[in-house]
Amino acid sequence: MATANEQLAAAVKAAAEANAKVEELKNATKEADLQTVKDLIKLHGFGPTDLRGVLKAKRKRTTSTTAAKKTTGSTRKSTATKKK
Repeated sequence: MATANEQLAAAVKAAAEANAKVEELKNATKEADLQTVKDLIKLHGFGPTDLRGVLKAKRKRTTSTTAAKKTTGSTRKSTATKKK
């Protein structure tokens, strides 16, 4: 009879093999699925506006952050008179 550690090792190995098989099948069907999507888009005449909620939006990349912005000019001084 196998010990608990041996059973665990066998289960982990089986899970890794199953994940590899799933990834292999995904890659095998990717091109066919992409062609199906392209055909359906052409058939129904979908445009970017129709697919906006389904597809990831392109995000604008910025090189500076708000913390890295430079300040221009001198700081303003208060014109209010101080009470003594």
